[in-house]
Amino acid sequence: MKSAHLLTALSLLSLNPTFGQDFMSKQSEVTDQLNQPSSIQMISGKSYDPPQANYYQRFVDRIPLHGARVLAESNGNNFVIPGLDQFEDPATFDATYPAISKNLAATVAEANVDFPVASEANVVWFQTNTHARLCWEVITTLADSGEPVSPTHMEAIVDGQTGDLLSQRQIDVNNYDPSDSTQAEWGIFPRIVVNNAMGISGGRAYGAAFDAVVSVGGGCTGTLIAPNVVLCARHCGAGPGSQIVFGDNLNGGGLVFRTVQSSFLPDGSGSLLHGGDVYILTLSSPVPASVAVPMRLIDQTNELEGMLCATVGYGLNGLGSSGHNFSSDGYRWGGENIIDRYGSPASGGGGSNIISTDFDNGSNNANSIGGSSSTPLQYEATTAGGDSGGPVLVQLGGEWVIAGVLSGGTTSTSTYGDISWWTGSAVYRNAIESRGGEFGIPAPGACCFANGSCISVFNDECDSAGGAFEGAETTCAPSPCPPPSIGACCFGSQCSDLTPAGCANGGGFFVGLGSDCADNGCAPRACCLTSGDCVVLLPNTCSNVGGVSDAADCASSSCAPPPCPEDLNDNGLVDFADLLEVLGSWGACGGCEEDFDGNGLVEFNDLLNLLSKWGPC
Repeated sequence: MKSAHLLTALSLLSLNPTFGQDFMSKQSEVTDQLNQPSSIQMISGKSYDPPQANYYQRFVDRIPLHGARVLAESNGNNFVIPGLDQFEDPATFDATYPAISKNLAATVAEANVDFPVASEANVVWFQTNTHARLCWEVITTLADSGEPVSPTHMEAIVDGQTGDLLSQRQIDVNNYDPSDSTQAEWGIFPRIVVNNAMGISGGRAYGAAFDAVVSVGGGCTGTLIAPNVVLCARHCGAGPGSQIVFGDNLNGGGLVFRTVQSSFLPDGSGSLLHGGDVYILTLSSPVPASVAVPMRLIDQTNELEGMLCATVGYGLNGLGSSGHNFSSDGYRWGGENIIDRYGSPASGGGGSNIISTDFDNGSNNANSIGGSSSTPLQYEATTAGGDSGGPVLVQLGGEWVIAGVLSGGTTSTSTYGDISWWTGSAVYRNAIESRGGEFGIPAPGACCFANGSCISVFNDECDSAGGAFEGAETTCAPSPCPPPSIGACCFGSQCSDLTPAGCANGGGFFVGLGSDCADNGCAPRACCLTSGDCVVLLPNTCSNVGGVSDAADCASSSCAPPPCPEDLNDNGLVDFADLLEVLGSWGACGGCEEDFDGNGLVEFNDLLNLLSKWGPC
């Protein structure tokens, strides 16, 4: 089952009217079951029940997020809870009959499970922490999936006013013991389905690289965002004590385990359809970088559409032509897709904070999101049956960053045409950052060095080179780097980085501010002479002959080419005008510029010299 894999009938109707008609026809087949009486047990108050009070309650849930279910009693006009004033002001409750019908509640419940057979429903007070609301508790009978663990029933809590799915879990009622708080809950199993060309080996290889993607509670996926913090989906309900597993093969060796110490809902509530499906888990102890390096998160949403994304998860998996077929190999699989939409899962607009992708195979039939391309990527993939809480990643500046967590999708088998829905994480920036998560798009910036030079690189590259990073998106024009105060000081071929005064006091030769001993500062190197010629000399020797030290060798030097004295009028050409000047100065000449060989005469040799340089100079 992909949790909230269909979410609500309303979103399905918008996406595919034909599917909606079929779905509602199916619902009419189980309408008669909705009026069947439920089996209610009388048990003592516990979990989130009011102190010293007994209530009719079907289940006591060990996950605080899910809260307690209290059967509502009708007084003819509305619903009441005996002893309500013992734990909260009754005025805060809307006790009128639910606005959402029993049939619609059952439709929402069945839309979120695989293999539904029939449903029954009761009005209940659903209490979470100190708040309660009037809801439908829907129990759906499930057909046998053929899996080793095959739950027989699904319990769903549907808000009586909004139709939101507040809680869901699968239970094996044949073996259910209400007094056992450790009763196993078989819920949401993460899966990845890849295109046929990519194959099983390709899916495994792609997912193996993402060490920060982890298994959560044996039934969901999450992502490490700080050494001791995992980002997951709210509907996974992974509370304190849940197990987190690091490793690319859950059936292999070398796995690292942690437990959840505490959990936090950024907004305390939220509907899957409105982008509130985010959960922050704090681990019992940090995870070393040798196991996994936390992933950063993107801090924008307005440019997501059209971006390449990656999806990664564990559990049931398969190929697009057949779907997952309830197969699982324990490996972390991965693949790619294109973000086709951000906003509402059912339309292009709205503010519901949902990221949507579809599973393409090149045909228009599988191109489920209107306006998107039907051409599949080389590593095209989708989520399947509850890759819940796993990340949708986008690559920026060479780094994969988190854009959201998986909430659900449209098909139970994840064949071609499946749509995945992700809750955007950027809107929860404050809550995530306050718990150690890091937002920001990696970007290059100015990197300053001690010699005053500046290059534009990423932060980690600047650190590795020994520079000081000035910040993302800073530039070297103009340079933000302070002018150098030291340079290479040569004592023969020995070099020390000193101030000019320090070099002079030591009797050395100061190459210049910004020069660097690390750049072979005092070894013999290219020396540019005033003639434009290049020779290899010690820096101090080069200075003594009027040259300028340059590169390590003449082949890579930037020595200026020699001047062209035959261009007497400096027009860039040796031409007839220059010839006339030579002829006009013919004979004895005391150091005139027409005397190219410097013998005191303008004569035939000077004329030959000029003619040899005829043309551009």
